[in-house]
Amino acid sequence: MSVAGASILIKSIDDLTQCTICHETLSQPKLLPRFHTFCLDCLQKSFEDCHAGAEVSCPVCRGTVAIPDDGFESLPPHFFVENLLDAKKISKQLTMQHRCDICCDDENVDDGGDDEAEKPFASSYCGECGQFLCNRCSKYDTHVLSL
Repeated sequence: MSVAGASILIKSIDDLTQCTICHETLSQPKLLPRFHTFCLDCLQKSFEDCHAGAEVSCPVCRGTVAIPDDGFESLPPHFFVENLLDAKKISKQLTMQHRCDICCDDENVDDGGDDEAEKPFASSYCGECGQFLCNRCSKYDTHVLSL
């Protein structure tokens, strides 16, 4: 994936992972029965004066939603949004310039010392092992994405 492609992906994911209450990135995303998603903390603060079983209005569509008996913590997490948040984190990492994780860990590489500037830049990322790889090291990995 190119840096430009990763930047476009980050913008799209930003739009899909923003809480409409706090306008920040969703934290502990909870799914309401009408498929709207909010931060757990935002739901708790928005309806802190309401008791379990009370009917409240969804902040997006104003539809009626009953507060679960065990509180908002018992609402199901939004797994799709959680996966998007993970993808966002990886995409942000891909937009930064990284050194090869293998060469930086390899004590046998003769780089003239421990100077970070001498380590090769990563040209790909392995999603399987979570490592940034240079051209030489990526030849041996079958799970790489080009940067």
